[in-house]
Amino acid sequence: MSRHNKPFRFRDLRLDTGYLRYRLDTLIFGLSAAAGFLVVFFTVEHFAPCIV
Repeated sequence: MSRHNKPFRFRDLRLDTGYLRYRLDTLIFGLSAAAGFLVVFFTVEHFAPCIV
């Protein structure tokens, strides 16, 4: 059992680092998307009275 557990532990660790990197990427993507949405929203709010 102990000989069988070692590779699994390494694979789990590698999976954890990949998962963390994936979470970080999604977080950065979400933040940039939110920032872009806010910029577009404020731009529309600023120029909407001029159009209407």
